[in-house]
Amino acid sequence: MNNYHLLCTLLCISLFFTACVQEEILDDDDITIINEEVGDDIILAQTLNLPDVNFDYRVTLPPHLDVQDVRNEDNQPNNNQITNAGAALGYVLFYDTKLSANNTVACVSCHAQENSFADPAILSVGFEGGLTGRNSMGLANARYYRNGRFFWDERANTLETQVLLPIQDHIEMGMTLEELVHFPMFQYFVIKCFLFIFNLI
Repeated sequence: MNNYHLLCTLLCISLFFTACVQEEILDDDDITIINEEVGDDIILAQTLNLPDVNFDYRVTLPPHLDVQDVRNEDNQPNNNQITNAGAALGYVLFYDTKLSANNTVACVSCHAQENSFADPAILSVGFEGGLTGRNSMGLANARYYRNGRFFWDERANTLETQVLLPIQDHIEMGMTLEELVHFPMFQYFVIKCFLFIFNLI
């Protein structure tokens, strides 16, 4: 089972068990039990920094790129089409340090927008100050790369697989998928992501 399918399975399991347990979220220093009167907006504010209104993320290529040769490079899978809610969630997660072991780094730490989503440093700095083995690749136009393989050694077969690997890297973000699903805030995190993607909140 690859990492992508494992995470999906774990997310589903988390959703099932979360429906059966007392609601908890992580405050700055400890866990707070949520009373029944606390609404979804409070929980959401403590888990995800989602925008109030979805942006329109549909890509309109400029005329000089809106040609068949470029469209043929699109690696977006048929079973994971871009939606506005999904793109908004991806944007939020890209900047969220909660996906690192000590809440210090996010994807943007090594893929800064002002640097074309790359890192100008030769090696990037991980969650505990360690250096990565290679320069962080730029992510601009990652969708339009027909090969669809990512990292310098092309070890990720898809972009969907690629996004999970830095989270699990012992230098970059220092988590495992198993640790991630047992993180106290994760159950709320998963539920709110799910509800947001399907426009239920």
